[in-house]
Amino acid sequence: MLKTIEQAFEGMDRFSSMLASSQSELTQLDQSILAKAFRGELVAQDPNDEPASMLLKRIKQHREEESVNNLNAKKHRASRKAKS
Repeated sequence: MLKTIEQAFEGMDRFSSMLASSQSELTQLDQSILAKAFRGELVAQDPNDEPASMLLKRIKQHREEESVNNLNAKKHRASRKAKS
């Protein structure tokens, strides 16, 4: 009986060691995948795609236009309210 318990504990120790090793490997794999993603190495790149800088510029411009439109809409509502 004591030998069976000792074997069970040894098995748990081996399993625990394998689990720790697997967790370490998964962490390294996650880091490798993220690094490849940031370098654009996960999928084939389309040379016709616009550069990210241009996309960011368009997004910024769109947000600025949206902000101006929202401000104008607020002024319009306020002036209509004042006339009422």
